[in-house]
Amino acid sequence: MSHLTQPDGLGYSAMARFSNRTLRLLGEEFSGWWTLGTISELFDDAGVALGPEEVTVNVSGQRRSLAKQYLSTLDQDAPAELAKLVEVVNHVLFEIAHREYDDSTGVQWRDRFLDQIRRDGFVLDADIQIVAPTASSSRRACSLVSMIPRPSATTYAG
Repeated sequence: MSHLTQPDGLGYSAMARFSNRTLRLLGEEFSGWWTLGTISELFDDAGVALGPEEVTVNVSGQRRSLAKQYLSTLDQDAPAELAKLVEVVNHVLFEIAHREYDDSTGVQWRDRFLDQIRRDGFVLDADIQIVAPTASSSRRACSLVSMIPRPSATTYAG
């Protein structure tokens, strides 16, 4: 999975993570288009464990609840765990990219979902697959600030 690591050796966890908003949109996708069986297969195939039912107390719908159970077991700060989630999301993106929508509402939703993934710091290729994270703006800013030479005490001597 070399495409999951930046040249500087930092994995997804140092660069990007899925926001709560993106995970809610993922739940919307599951609730609208997927069966319970296909949701389970998708997460199981990616090596994601099913979490406890308690995490679904405030979640409406069986499909959203099932997805929440799986998502609750993932730690996005662990590169291997984030890679599993990227695998799940890439499969969803493949389905979305090849789906024919009957109206503009579906296309607008798809575009909003893709924009949200990009805002989370991920790069999508021409096939609408996550290929690499982008540097977060705060990380980029810190890097730029560290390049500014520090003034010495003699510079300000009056």
